[in-house]
Amino acid sequence: MNHIRAMVFDLDQTLFDRQLAFDRWTDSLNVSHRDRTRLRTLDQNGSGDRLELFAEYGSMKGETIDQRGFVRALVQFIELHRGLVASLQRLRERFHLAVLTNGGTETQHAKLRFLALDQVFSADRIFVSQQIGFSKPDRRAFDRVAAALDTPAHQCLYFGDRVDTDITAARKAGWMACHVRCPADLIVQVNSLGPNFDGVDPIKDSNAEGSLSRSTEGVAHPC
Repeated sequence: MNHIRAMVFDLDQTLFDRQLAFDRWTDSLNVSHRDRTRLRTLDQNGSGDRLELFAEYGSMKGETIDQRGFVRALVQFIELHRGLVASLQRLRERFHLAVLTNGGTETQHAKLRFLALDQVFSADRIFVSQQIGFSKPDRRAFDRVAAALDTPAHQCLYFGDRVDTDITAARKAGWMACHVRCPADLIVQVNSLGPNFDGVDPIKDSNAEGSLSRSTEGVAHPC
């Protein structure tokens, strides 16, 4: 039976609702619904071709935008879900906590600072793909984090919103993994562990009180 020693979190759409922030940004642009839908399609919640997105924005608005300008605009619309910090601080008393996220170092750290999550995760517990040299789903990204936390892979639990780059990749690296769809869902999952949770693998021990499910099928998500 595995005992969890480290809980590691994706950033976008896990610790904050990126899709909601993007939609609020496009709503502020004073463009048509068709144009907003076009931008949303190109963005693919952060996984789309950024240059194509910027080019389309330029054709719509008659002005240029680059990565730095986009991040400055987007962070104005991101918000921290109520209760998330309290849940993370409770977990930090018993587990190693860290962030593992794909993206640019400056971009991802800017989001964390805006959300004040840099007060929850110390700088040496924030792992950005550009900074560490590996991007999910490369297992070396997970290996790098486990080594830095001095925790065996089988005692690490990863929370993320994408099945391919987060959940499947973490399990291939020997981690446990929990699929969440947004911060509200994350809070439900971590709070379901309960105050008496002792770190026993909640995925393999599916009958344990406060167990987490490997699958989101049939689960009511609050987002």
